[in-house]
Amino acid sequence: MINPATVFAELQTLAAGANVSLSGRHALISEDTPAVRLSSAGWIDLTPAGLIDVTSTELLYGLALEKIMTRISPFSKWVRLFVERYFAFMAARITSLDQPDPTSEIYTREDWIFSTWLPLPHAQILLPPESGQDEPAFAEFDMAFWTGNRLVCVLLAQSGMMLKSKRDKISRLEHSHPQLQIVSVPREAVSDAKPDFPGDLFGEDFINFWRDLELPQGPSPSPVLASAF
Repeated sequence: MINPATVFAELQTLAAGANVSLSGRHALISEDTPAVRLSSAGWIDLTPAGLIDVTSTELLYGLALEKIMTRISPFSKWVRLFVERYFAFMAARITSLDQPDPTSEIYTREDWIFSTWLPLPHAQILLPPESGQDEPAFAEFDMAFWTGNRLVCVLLAQSGMMLKSKRDKISRLEHSHPQLQIVSVPREAVSDAKPDFPGDLFGEDFINFWRDLELPQGPSPSPVLASAF
């Protein structure tokens, strides 16, 4: 896992106006920031050479999922299970959408998967500085999502009492971020005995991620889509 203070220090040294809103190491989010989706530019860092053999939506999706998984600690069983079940759940949701005209060259129903919210694992949220504070402080979560109007922060399978220092930082974030939603997912909801994603904990706006979109947003190996977005 990357030290968030190191990333914060690196961002401070970048030239003003540099386009650094999203990368594989950070996301800069304000109330005006568009939703961070699987299709958002910057986080996956694909090169043209890396896309040569990607000839289908399925291959591109698999590559994106692999990129996310590589950023999860190998010891974080619950985070891995959560991400796997999240995408399986969202893929199943897509099957309820209308299938486009079979002759359409613009998109298929499966392309909607790229419009899902991008999971940000092991999220460290920068806190507003307090008086006398010299070093940056961060509230720690297992996962975060930005939907364009809500910062959804996830705590997974908490057992026992949370450390006071961690609890205090989360409390500071709650008081300073009006668009915050904290979702605590109990261990039984992500256990091997219950393989379904707990969508009911996140709300209708979250699980119906396509509601404010007319067409899927996302990378595609299709030349038609590449020129349409």
